[in-house]
Amino acid sequence: MLSDSQRAALAARLRQGRGTTTIPRRDPNLAELPLSSGQEQLWFIDQFAPGLPTYNVAGTLNLDGDLDTDALGRAFDALVARHEILRTRIDTVDGRPVQVVDAPPDPVTLTVRDLSGLSEAERQAAFAAEAVAFGLLPFDLAKGPLIRTELVRLAPRRHALHLNVHHSAFDGWSFAVCVRELAALYAAEVAGAPAGLPELPIQFADYALWERGRLDGAGVDELVAYWKEALHGAASVQLPTDRPRPVLQSFDGAIARKAMGADVLAGLRELGRAEGTTTFVTLLSALQVLLHRYSGQDDIVVGTASANRGRSELVPLIGYLVNTLPIRTDTSGDPTFTELLGRVKETVLGAYAHQELPFPRLVEALKVERDASRAPLFQIGFTINEDEPDRIEASGVTVSVEPIDAPTAKFDLNFFMQAHGDLVVEVAYATALYDAATVARMLDSLEVLVRGIVADPSRKLSDLPVLTEHDLHQELVGWNSNTMELAPALLHELVQRQAARVPDAQAAVMDGRALTYAQLNAAANRGARRLRAAGVGPESLVGVHMRPSIERFAGILAILKAGGAWVPLDPDYPADRLEFMIDDADVRVILADDGGRDFGATVIVPARDWPDDGEIADTDLDVALEPANAAYVIYTSGSTGRPKGVIVEHRQVSNFVQGVVAQWGLDEHDRFLQFASLNFDVSVMDMFLALGSGGAAIFGSRETLMSPPRLIALMRDERVTFACLPPAVLNLISGAELPDQRVLISAGEELSGELVRSWLRPGLRLCNGYGPTEATIGATIMELGPEDVAAPPIGMPKPNYRAYVLDRHLHPVPVGVAGELHLGGPGVARGYLNRPELTAEKFIKDPFVDEPGARMYRTGDLVRRRPDGNLVFLGRIDGQIKIRGLRVELGEIETAMATHDAVLQAAVVVRDDPAGDKQLVGYARVAPGGPALSIPDLRQHLSQMLPAYMIPTHILLLDAFPLNASGKIDRAALPDPDVTEADTAFVAPRTLIETAVTDMYANLLKVERVSVEDSFFDLGGNSLQAMRLITRLRTDLAVDADVTAVFLAPTPAQLTVLLRDKFGLDDIDLGDEDLDAVLS
Repeated sequence: MLSDSQRAALAARLRQGRGTTTIPRRDPNLAELPLSSGQEQLWFIDQFAPGLPTYNVAGTLNLDGDLDTDALGRAFDALVARHEILRTRIDTVDGRPVQVVDAPPDPVTLTVRDLSGLSEAERQAAFAAEAVAFGLLPFDLAKGPLIRTELVRLAPRRHALHLNVHHSAFDGWSFAVCVRELAALYAAEVAGAPAGLPELPIQFADYALWERGRLDGAGVDELVAYWKEALHGAASVQLPTDRPRPVLQSFDGAIARKAMGADVLAGLRELGRAEGTTTFVTLLSALQVLLHRYSGQDDIVVGTASANRGRSELVPLIGYLVNTLPIRTDTSGDPTFTELLGRVKETVLGAYAHQELPFPRLVEALKVERDASRAPLFQIGFTINEDEPDRIEASGVTVSVEPIDAPTAKFDLNFFMQAHGDLVVEVAYATALYDAATVARMLDSLEVLVRGIVADPSRKLSDLPVLTEHDLHQELVGWNSNTMELAPALLHELVQRQAARVPDAQAAVMDGRALTYAQLNAAANRGARRLRAAGVGPESLVGVHMRPSIERFAGILAILKAGGAWVPLDPDYPADRLEFMIDDADVRVILADDGGRDFGATVIVPARDWPDDGEIADTDLDVALEPANAAYVIYTSGSTGRPKGVIVEHRQVSNFVQGVVAQWGLDEHDRFLQFASLNFDVSVMDMFLALGSGGAAIFGSRETLMSPPRLIALMRDERVTFACLPPAVLNLISGAELPDQRVLISAGEELSGELVRSWLRPGLRLCNGYGPTEATIGATIMELGPEDVAAPPIGMPKPNYRAYVLDRHLHPVPVGVAGELHLGGPGVARGYLNRPELTAEKFIKDPFVDEPGARMYRTGDLVRRRPDGNLVFLGRIDGQIKIRGLRVELGEIETAMATHDAVLQAAVVVRDDPAGDKQLVGYARVAPGGPALSIPDLRQHLSQMLPAYMIPTHILLLDAFPLNASGKIDRAALPDPDVTEADTAFVAPRTLIETAVTDMYANLLKVERVSVEDSFFDLGGNSLQAMRLITRLRTDLAVDADVTAVFLAPTPAQLTVLLRDKFGLDDIDLGDEDLDAVLS
């Protein structure tokens, strides 16, 4: 198989004589020399982030032998004279970038940095540090020169020549040309003879001019059409990161490196030969499998480099000719690796057949959504080098080359694979996104993967390994080792033990009334006998249609003692929902408040039907009941529109209660707030952590619980020590002084970092809990500290629970990778009432433990592991949002909104606009009498933190959020934005600055009229035109902005706010006045 250089040379040779027109030399009298498309892109990036070394090409020429430094200097001067691009700089004329070719400079004597006097260790350290520092020196593109050198003496016969060239004048191919020609010129200078190098057929400026003319012709249409079809609907690869993506792309980076073995490379080459493809395609396919497994996406786009040297006149040229090709791979259908190889091979062939469209023109043609936080189209690069390192002899000096590792990153991840001898994989990664340990794990995964591919390429992608043995053991065993020996028990037996242990301790308190454990147990025993007489026994489902009260508390305990299971029937539920639940659960006995409705079932009123009058015995009952019998059935929302009942057994609840009581050290001194609605299984925790520990259950009326001041007073007056509240309620009582509170758990919704920060205080154990009804109340928990504010985790499994993060094929995923949370252990519920098919779908065999009948529950929740094993909740799998093809995390937007000083709480939802397109709607709860806040102010705040596509289309300011019965934000009840026809129609400028900006847009983009809500890029603006807009702002308004302003504030309305707030421009509202009148 051919190397890259052989392939390009062969292509150039074969094209000769096939009617291909040669690139002509330019007219020497041409006044302006345009940039190539690639140069223009790099010039724009430099304007976007000036002075960064990201696009430096740096390397070291090791020179072994007796070096004539003067001859080397003359050879370098000759090289610069030979190649115009090495004495070219990029200046601007009327805001347009142009190439300026300077005359050959005067001869320069190379200065020598002498390190030969240092010890070996000191010399190596100094040389390495100075090489990196040299490679990071920035260039001024307008001032030039765009190449610099440094000669270092390491020993009398060992030297090193550092080269640093800006990418706009150089590429990887150029480096090889440079080394070969510099060696030839040096040998000629030493010998005093001509170098014999053939005359260059063209210079780089000739190529740039030719490329411009070619791209203006009809031939480009075919290329554009191909790429539009090939990349239609392509999405970015969403890999997990250690930190949120910054609003502006950071180019700071680092390099990780791993050798994967000559045996691996030999196996991959053999596989490529067997499948009729190249090592390039084989390694690219392996990388795309890794990205597929890490992202969970089937549509993978990776960028790779094309030398773009197919024409013979380009082969000897130094210059920035390399082009970038997006390679899109479809991994859907879970193909085998060999099947995927065929797909990738076909895609690569198509891409290289259409490689002549410059990448910047491709981005422009596709109208890619502009995002200043990332590179367009792809954020993962891939290149491969199969050529053995050259060693060139030149007049007694041996020249070899090695790169200078500069800590920069053009992309999120850039994979470079040295595929000769050993397979060495280098990754340049963005340190703003990734930690070194994360990238090291990714390289470990890649090695495991490629070894799995070599071992059996016929395996499906889902079956190929990506976890090391250590990581697999950690996921399945190490992080599931919170085991506790707990004897199976009936739930009411736990209460009876406490009644015997602390009979006179308070068990239940409400509105000044209290029952001791002895009294509560006796009342429940009377109720149980009354229920037994009504036919209640094991597996009987008894409805509870009561408001919060001590009688309801005793009634639930009575149902358990009678052998039955309770079914909450909320008095506030609609009649048809209650009727469905009663019919579905075959409820024949209902506990109700006096004066309740007729349900067509036996209705028992606790206060009336089991009085403490001595008529009914109040001793404990002996009912034949097993821990596997049902304890309660709670109905949860169903995707079909009808609720589904979850059956939870005694053994599942008793495991939870006993484990948490032991874990937290709960006892009769604790007082437990009874906040949760009976419809939600947190109420089971509220009740039975109290009853299972000997503590007191503190009740309040609904009116008290839903009033923040009354709730605070209840918790303070009743000396509550333990409470579980949803984040929406915690937000409402944030700042409350609760001196007795020692444990506060947030559950039910995602917890924000801002809320964590507001509640962290000495003496309070603040926790984030998680658990679906199907896994019995709570499966994981995390005690939070200041280090957990950024993304509060949901923690690790509770006692005897198991938590697995799995992909769609039930394989464990690496640390940091998003996967579906599966919960195992004795807390997994029995299943869904009367829904065997759904039970079989969601409650499946646990393949990771050797226990008969062990099952796990598929939660449908997306999580990831932190390196310490704690879980971070990411959202619902079926609730991922995409806006214009870009994935959006609503929580990220809510967090950004909540960081504004005037915003107490934020919520973001997705609504359809009149045209049926999805749009974001943001809601901000503001404090009455707090800091002033306007919607434009909040938009400007968001523009500093989020890319434009993540800023909500509509923002509403509310005094309060609607809450549902469980205290969570009722998102369905949030008001719709007032979307009138005027919202989507033309909005005229309303101020002087808006008038000036819309006029600039119209003139630059050649459009008839511009609405203040029109995005610069949606109107057809590109990066170069954005630079021209900045020039106009500078000349017309004396504003020294940079191009990031257009990306952060792309509409005239947003840009106007930015110009006012950041640059202090005075503005005047036009009102109903004519512009001329205002200006007069």
